[in-house]
Amino acid sequence: MQMGLKKMFNGYSACENFLCMAVYSEHKGFTAIAHNMKGPFLKPDFDSPDSMGPAVREKFLIWYEDQKNKTFNFQEEMVIYCRYVTIASACMAVFRSLHVTPNTIAMVPIHELRQRYQILTRFYSMA
Repeated sequence: MQMGLKKMFNGYSACENFLCMAVYSEHKGFTAIAHNMKGPFLKPDFDSPDSMGPAVREKFLIWYEDQKNKTFNFQEEMVIYCRYVTIASACMAVFRSLHVTPNTIAMVPIHELRQRYQILTRFYSMA
């Protein structure tokens, strides 16, 4: 099934700046120089707003107005954009953020594993 990037990443705010630039643009600003870019966002002309549909263009221009005074760091945005490239990695990120205490490893403590192993060993040795 084919799907445009705009629809696929609709509402995916983790990498909103890079996605918006990558999805809406014709990549006029994606040159070797832009890969080290750290500064104000490129002018909206680089994203070819005239080639967008009316609703998409309006949404893009609203987004751009909110971003234009912020600093865009291409390298940081690229790392964020590439961090979750599979559904599984995105699901794991959600799981970690909702269910795992920060700076911990989500696993059963070793003493509990030994205890469970001993119980199972006794149970199956009785059979």
